[in-house]
Amino acid sequence: VTVLMAVYNGMPYLPAAMDSILNQTFSDFEFLIVNDCSTDETRNIILSYDDSRIRLLDNSENIRQTKSLNRGLASTRTEFVARMDADDISHPTRLEKQAAYLKSHPEVAVAGTFLRYIDVEGRVTGSQTHPDYDEAIRWMQLFYCPITNGSAMFRKSVIWDRLKGYDETVSVSQDWELWSRVPRECKLANVPDPLLDVRLHPEQYSKSAEGRQEEKQINRDNLRRVLCITEDSEEWLRKVDLLLWEERHACRRHPDHFLEVLAV
Repeated sequence: VTVLMAVYNGMPYLPAAMDSILNQTFSDFEFLIVNDCSTDETRNIILSYDDSRIRLLDNSENIRQTKSLNRGLASTRTEFVARMDADDISHPTRLEKQAAYLKSHPEVAVAGTFLRYIDVEGRVTGSQTHPDYDEAIRWMQLFYCPITNGSAMFRKSVIWDRLKGYDETVSVSQDWELWSRVPRECKLANVPDPLLDVRLHPEQYSKSAEGRQEEKQINRDNLRRVLCITEDSEEWLRKVDLLLWEERHACRRHPDHFLEVLAV
């Protein structure tokens, strides 16, 4: 397994994130960290760890997360790749359970996990579950990302060799866009255990016009990818935006609303 982390100015949460990986029950991994020209103590902290499993790649310029992840994928030397974000905490058995899952489910290309949410002090504030089987995950992709990027473990032979990694034109929702391109013959899954703590803090990215536009385009694209709908008239796209953007949460609560909107 390769654990892939892209980091830019990861302090003060980086040490806890790194410790959570280095203390996994599954120990046969390389920890590949792409430092995207951090200006804080990120690089010094990484170098302070005396662990042969850590491999550091320094970007010569700041290229942002999506390109940094692809640079890491190009340097990965294992079939299984586990994503990790620099402000989250992986539970001790995360890699063990995900690697075992992919080994026992050769048809699965990407496996995420259930989540817990923590605050800046590490206190648990909530939880999140996702569907754990392919059909439901692909349906959920019509509305929002069904596998959290930082929780994913995937097969390099599918994600990098076949799909060429993340779309570098997508800067915010790169995980959602990538999972949407996974071929039909490869399944998606979530291990039904909370194996990752996602930290919520003020420095996190908040929805910008760029992010909202990316999600809107992914919504539209996924009607073609998931439902094989090729209609692209202005009237159709207006309905798509109404259904999948402004009212997607209502549709999740009331699935019949899907048909009602298309009939308008």
